[in-house]
Amino acid sequence: LGMLQNTLSAMRDEFAPEETHEVAVPSAPKFEYDVFVSHASDNKQSFVDSLSAGLGRLGIKVWYDSSILDWGDDWKSKIKEGLSKSRFGIVVLSPQFIGREWTTKELTELLNRQNGRHEKVVLPLLYDLTVDDMRAKYPDLAPIQARPIREDEDAKDVVIDFARILIRALKGGG
Repeated sequence: LGMLQNTLSAMRDEFAPEETHEVAVPSAPKFEYDVFVSHASDNKQSFVDSLSAGLGRLGIKVWYDSSILDWGDDWKSKIKEGLSKSRFGIVVLSPQFIGREWTTKELTELLNRQNGRHEKVVLPLLYDLTVDDMRAKYPDLAPIQARPIREDEDAKDVVIDFARILIRALKGGG
């Protein structure tokens, strides 16, 4: 994990925008967060808390409601803002995720961004759910490669896989 953390840090430095006095040319959107974690609250303790913590330990900038939302915040506007400011969305699909109003809104927003920009945004993660279940409940996800969580793995395996995707994106490879 230390090597991935160093690689991510070096990549951020290498691809950081330089100050210039030239006329600005429109470019890819800049993001405050590397990833938005969309999930059902029921899955926090069993998986999502460890996923978010592991991403954070690597220096990945995570929008995760438990670490972002404060007492008294307008959570609806904070979620909308987080979605718009995140490069990727890890969507932890589970039986508890299906049919919830806000998980569905988050997924829809991420899919709209992906379809509008024609680049990878949505990263479906299957937690106690099969690919067939995902396709039946969310047909728009059918063409997107999902990542199942095997019984013998934990959040750190997903963290490593996401770090690889982020490194490729920072290099300009999607």
